[in-house]
Amino acid sequence: MAKSKKFRRIASRASRNVKSFSRGLSRTSVTSNVKYITRNALKLSRTSTKRSKYTKARFKAKQVNDRLSQLKRWGHYDTWSSKQLIARLEQNKLNILNEEGLIDVSKINIDKMNMTALTNMNKAIDTFLNSKTKTIQGINATINKKRSNLVKKSNNPQWVKTLTNKEVETLYRIYDDEEFKNLSEKIKYETIWNKVITAKQTNTNKEDFIEDLQAYLDPRHMNDADVLEQMNTIYDKYVQALENN
Repeated sequence: MAKSKKFRRIASRASRNVKSFSRGLSRTSVTSNVKYITRNALKLSRTSTKRSKYTKARFKAKQVNDRLSQLKRWGHYDTWSSKQLIARLEQNKLNILNEEGLIDVSKINIDKMNMTALTNMNKAIDTFLNSKTKTIQGINATINKKRSNLVKKSNNPQWVKTLTNKEVETLYRIYDDEEFKNLSEKIKYETIWNKVITAKQTNTNKEDFIEDLQAYLDPRHMNDADVLEQMNTIYDKYVQALENN
């Protein structure tokens, strides 16, 4: 009788251990399965997102090429929004422009481009397609508006009216230039801008251009190396650029 009770106690304890082990095994298995499913869901989500960006980029690249081809025919390629598009693509080292300056759609490769590259490309493309200056009409409207603004700012409005469209674009870019902004903290921006105009009109060389600007400097900054470098840069980027147009 004693042996029978002892046996039943051992059997009961063994049964409880088996159940406990089974429950533990079950929880471990469920946890493992959840992690596996989650990992795969995330992977599928990323793959789906990348596929979506890839499809969008290829589709919109064709729209961009249609616009760029039109701008090239009318002599407005590499100006305004198309200039910004090219700069953004080159800045992100996407290397997808062909010899004609159009997007080579075959280089938009889902296997060779990571998510960051596809995202940057889509941003550049969307910015261009949403810009007013992606069309001839938009460019002409923008140029007329900028020309009017330049006439108001200039001390020689009649001469500004004779500027070519490319010269208007070149001169207006100066207001977004960091070198110009830095220098305008020491010399009024209207003064710098009008000196650029005058230098263009009179074919002023760089040395005389810098000397003219120095006359407006506080004596403390007369020989400041950074200031002189900014003046050099502005001459090269704007006066020289205008002479080459």
